[in-house]
Amino acid sequence: MAEAKASEGRLTASDGLQLFYREFLAPEQKAGVVISHGLGDHGGRYGNIVKRLLPLGYSVWIPDHRGHGQSEGQRGHVDRFYQYIDNLYLSVDLARHKLKPGQRLFLFGHSMGGLIAIRFALLYPEHIHGVIVSSPALGLAQRPPFYQKLLAMLLSRIKPTLVRSSGLDKTTISHDPAEVQEYLNDPQTHDQLSVRWFTEATAAMENVEMYAARLHQPFLFLIAGADTQVSPQASREIFGKLGSPDKTMKLYDGMNHRLFCESAEYRELVLQDLQNWLEQRRG
Repeated sequence: MAEAKASEGRLTASDGLQLFYREFLAPEQKAGVVISHGLGDHGGRYGNIVKRLLPLGYSVWIPDHRGHGQSEGQRGHVDRFYQYIDNLYLSVDLARHKLKPGQRLFLFGHSMGGLIAIRFALLYPEHIHGVIVSSPALGLAQRPPFYQKLLAMLLSRIKPTLVRSSGLDKTTISHDPAEVQEYLNDPQTHDQLSVRWFTEATAAMENVEMYAARLHQPFLFLIAGADTQVSPQASREIFGKLGSPDKTMKLYDGMNHRLFCESAEYRELVLQDLQNWLEQRRG
């Protein structure tokens, strides 16, 4: 199909921040998907998914989280992790009003966006009909030493907006050199996180681990076996704790963090798995 064209708009957060979003309406709409992107990322980098889903009748909405892309807010900072969830609610609500009665809405989250999506599902289970997470940030690939966590907790209280580099090696997000270079050259991506972001994200991960058994929606976990950004083992452990009777995990040995931007043959496998799962559940 030709390159999908997005409608663009802005939503106003409860604290007044303007949040940018992209909307792709399928010509013959049958269901909807809201995409929650990762840390330092933005909604313009999910074209492979949009291109796959639109011809199948899935309308897609992709907001830029606060502090990301074209949304307002300090880069890589959040006062409370719940702000991400509260902001995502606006896009989910928008999508629900654009869908026809009886059409189902699914939530897709990548990396940090996967953590946001799962927390959303815990708080607002009645608003979505299923959750897909790709390389979800449910644990770091390299756990920081205790003293660093202690220092972050202290700084989060006295200087919460202090920003540093994430330290993540972005050259390992994909086996496709072109995809890596495109990400590195994108002026809307960033490599920053604040100490408050770190403590809030850590608490959100602990919350998911504690309450995973309360999740009963259909779930699809897409896990990159060679991920150097987040922990594949943490994802497997959370998956095992899910209370959902309808849960599927796909583990891709040797694949890197950004599954939907992997080398072409790997990417096709993941996209087909996503398509099959959605088609079996859209009603």
